[in-house]
Amino acid sequence: MTISGQGFPPTQPVFVILGGQTVLATSSDAAGSVPGQTFVVPALPTGQQQLQILSGAIIVTVPFLVGATAQATLTLNPNIVNVGG
Repeated sequence: MTISGQGFPPTQPVFVILGGQTVLATSSDAAGSVPGQTFVVPALPTGQQQLQILSGAIIVTVPFLVGATAQATLTLNPNIVNVGG
């Protein structure tokens, strides 16, 4: 995931928390912006989670939907063969 934002206190720590886990710790630039920062979505239960961005007294909370991971499948055709064939 990539996240960016503006309006944060300049040159201050910014934390991104997803489902109670810190997924990104960075800092705002001199203009109070956080340009495109990437984080990995951790293994979380499917459904709605809370995404929080914290910096000083600023706390932004938004809903974040975690989808199910598709399971790989394998089909063999034919599924019965002779030894050596």
